[in-house]
Amino acid sequence: MWLARLSRRAGVGFALLLAVSAIGSESTPTQNPAPPKPVDPSLASKLSEHPKSSETSAKEEDDPTLVENDPLGGQEIIIGRKDETRKPAEPPPPPPAKSVKAEAVCPTCKNRGFKTTTKADQAYMLFESDPAPDPELYFGWTPCPDCKLGLEMKQRFENQKDRLAKRTEVYAAHEKAMGLAFIDFETRNATGHFQTTPVEARDCAKYFEKLSRLLREHCEGDAYLKANPAAQHMVVCENGERYALYLERFSKSHPENEGNWKDLARTTSSFGSRNLTVIRRDAVAATSAGLGHITVFVYAQMLVHEACDSKAPIWFCEGFSSLCESLIFENPWCYSIRYEQNKLSFDVNWTQAVAKGVKDDKIQEWEVLFTREMISMPVLEYQECWSIVRYLYKADAVGFAKLPELFKQGLETKKALEQAFGKPLAQLEKEWRLSAAQGR
Repeated sequence: MWLARLSRRAGVGFALLLAVSAIGSESTPTQNPAPPKPVDPSLASKLSEHPKSSETSAKEEDDPTLVENDPLGGQEIIIGRKDETRKPAEPPPPPPAKSVKAEAVCPTCKNRGFKTTTKADQAYMLFESDPAPDPELYFGWTPCPDCKLGLEMKQRFENQKDRLAKRTEVYAAHEKAMGLAFIDFETRNATGHFQTTPVEARDCAKYFEKLSRLLREHCEGDAYLKANPAAQHMVVCENGERYALYLERFSKSHPENEGNWKDLARTTSSFGSRNLTVIRRDAVAATSAGLGHITVFVYAQMLVHEACDSKAPIWFCEGFSSLCESLIFENPWCYSIRYEQNKLSFDVNWTQAVAKGVKDDKIQEWEVLFTREMISMPVLEYQECWSIVRYLYKADAVGFAKLPELFKQGLETKKALEQAFGKPLAQLEKEWRLSAAQGR
């Protein structure tokens, strides 16, 4: 399991337990609304397999020939013979040429199956009291009405329309199961269930949408935006009593989540995982960072775990979450811990802290940091994780967008970074140290 803590200027924080255990059912979450890649219309159908000649068939037993299938044409290619003294059989005549008609290109969508609309750039914040919108607002595109691919996209549209129409029923069932009432809302990448003021709930929804937009624009796509409101949920309970009630009801409704996380969660301010985070509102109010910082931090945790299929290394998950917090609030305050308490006091300015650490030669070598666990991780290592991810994010947006897929494939950090950014790890580290020392 993993925990997170929110730092204060006075150095006293609160713990946020984020349980690694699976949340809810084991069903596969719905797909992210990003449109599919276009189909290449230049692809033509393969030539049919040419039949063997009768001569070859008749001699097959007494003159075995080593053959191999041609992956393109389907014909057999002679690559060797057991008896090289015998004359090879005459090859069969080639088949008559077949005219292959190229697939027509849809003039409406260029074989993409959809048409991007202006709503793709609009913020998506849907509260419980709002009427169900047209799925176009959620997807940012409409199905093509003029081709077969458009029919497939239309089915996705209909599925989304059905989910939106039933969302209030899902909210009501959740409140009944937990015995608590919430302000319910969804954004493109998560659903919120908040016991806060309407203004606070709406502010957090704006933060989530702003962060998603920044990541989408910077990475030119949805590499880090695979989470969706049907699968990722954030709960904010008003006080410790209601937080404890939610913990109790949740543990009873999910008996498959065994382990000591429940006892540890009761002593902390929040818990969560890839699909669910629950936060104590009163504990957050006692800090200088406030609700915005912690909700953005854990929202980013859900984004990176979903994007990387929970296979990203610890240093990257931690650094990415702090990066996202700093994209919205400039300076991060939050950090994660696992298994045990780790009370830390952070400097107000993380950029200056890392710069000083580089100049004083107190920064870990990358290959050492990349193997670190969160148990008893010191302040400067948390800040170094943030600084590295921040540098990679700014240095090469294209390379940064490649990392989730590489981590999903199971590549370890060194190979993933070198493949994504096209440089040796030592060179990347050298460039980062120079940048960090200059406070950039």
